[in-house]
Formats: sequence, C-alpha cells, structure tokens
Amino acid sequence: MVHPRGVDSHSDALPSGVYSPSCCGWHLSNSRNSAENKKTLTLTACSNYEQNPNIYDALQKLWAALESGELEREPRKFRPQLNVVLNFLDAIAIGIEQGLYIENLAWDHLDAIVKRHVKRFIDSGIIENAGLEREDFLRLIDLRDRWLRARPKFRDVPWWRRYRRR
Repeated sequence: MVHPRGVDSHSDALPSGVYSPSCCGWHLSNSRNSAENKKTLTLTACSNYEQNPNIYDALQKLWAALESGELEREPRKFRPQLNVVLNFLDAIAIGIEQGLYIENLAWDHLDAIVKRHVKRFIDSGIIENAGLEREDFLRLIDLRDRWLRARPKFRDVPWWRRYRRR
C-alpha cells in the first residue's frame, strides 16, 4: 500500500529496525483466529452427522432397511439415502485432504462412523447394487484406510505413565 505522500506504508514509514506492534500483533492474532476458525469449521462439519435433518433422515431409513433386510433385497430403493450419507463423509475426507479441516479433530469425532459406513455400504458391495460407483468415494475409502492404520492418541501413553512424574 502506498502512503499519500509516496511512502510505502509497510517498509519506509518506520526507521529501520523498528517494527510496528500493531502489524506483528495482527499476524499473531490472525494465525490464532485462523486456527480457531479451522477448529470451528471442523467441529461444525462433524456435528452435521447428528444435526443435519437430511443426514439424520437418511440414516434412519438406512438403519430400518438394514434391520429388516430390505437394503440387501432392494438396494436401488435406498440409493438417495446412501448417496446423502456417503457424500457427506466424502466431503469431510475432501476437506481434510485440502487442509480445510483438522484431521485429528475429525478423527476423534468420526473415526468409528467412517469405518462402519465404508465397511457396511462400500466394502459390502451395497453401493454397486444400488447403482452407485465405488470410484466416486475413493477419498473416503483412502481416509478410512489411513485411519485404520492410525493409533488412537489416548493410547500412546499407558494410563499409569500419565500421572508419573519424571
């Protein structure tokens, strides 16, 4: 930005060796806000699994169809519900891949859900029988595979060592 008097406001306005506290503070608070925003985005995205009425409705219909055996007999009938649930989880996987969401935080909230749905609907072949393509959910499958190899953070240290002083 150029000052009205022709002085560059970022470098020439201050003598050399003097830093603008407001500028440095802005960068620190901006990165802190960015981290907080990322946490908020991640938590909001993860909470949609329970709070979004479309996802909730799709999950209820899929659960009832699983229990009755109707999902196995007539998977095409449940294609829209499968699409809603798997697209939601795939969107989380894409957001993690692109750095929009914090993976460890999403893992804490969705690990069991991702593993269960990929196994139940994709690995079982239900989506192919419903007319959906496995290739459309490769990022979700990759996320599940990566999370299968991950060790839970709360088990990295045995419980008796957490309270031991060094």
